[in-house]
Amino acid sequence: MQQRLKPLEIKRVRKDYPQVNYVKEGIQYIELNRGCKRQCEFCWSDPNYKVFPVPKIESNYVQIWGENILYDPDIKEKIIKLGEQRVNKKVVYYGLGQGVDYRLIKKDMIKLLSENRIGLINNKKNWYKRIKIAWDLGIEEEGKIKSIIDLFRSCGYRYVGIFVLVNYKVSFDDCLYKLAKIKQWNCGVDDCPHDCTKRQFIPTYWEEKRYRMFRALCRDHNINLGKPKEVKPNSSHN
Repeated sequence: MQQRLKPLEIKRVRKDYPQVNYVKEGIQYIELNRGCKRQCEFCWSDPNYKVFPVPKIESNYVQIWGENILYDPDIKEKIIKLGEQRVNKKVVYYGLGQGVDYRLIKKDMIKLLSENRIGLINNKKNWYKRIKIAWDLGIEEEGKIKSIIDLFRSCGYRYVGIFVLVNYKVSFDDCLYKLAKIKQWNCGVDDCPHDCTKRQFIPTYWEEKRYRMFRALCRDHNINLGKPKEVKPNSSHN
């Protein structure tokens, strides 16, 4: 999601600061990269893409921050190194704080993520073999999105979550179409409002009532995701 800023505060380039690396409540938080080279007009990621070495791993649960790890030319070697780490003679599980860029990822990379326990971690130290991607662009990307979902599932990721950018130039109706496809594909969804937060919605391209409607539809879908569908009895058998 994007937080609206005062006009003079809107800067993509951030002040430099040390690599993120700390442990809190049993979860280690690290950076392998910072920023993104794409410079999408709706995103405030720093265009000065920066990479970091793999730090010392001190926990069996590690959350990885960074907007686009796939631009790192050494990311494959880093993932292998992460997978080799042991803490207290036990393997380490990794979570990605951001989604992966479906325009950059290929099957060999997906297999590497799977083999080295890259998934999602919640704040209760529960690790899940899950992954998220972002469908920020238009509905013409449908085929590419579906192909990547199929690749992830072929490598063992049964759950794929999809970020959907809302309150932006992609229309309400097109986002409803996206949600219908996400339901059809049995994926999770996370609505990400542009230039504001979910609680403090500021209309830019959408009316607030449409955003609230879309958000409610997303919540309802996620609640029912994976539940067995009701089968109505055939009255002719009675």
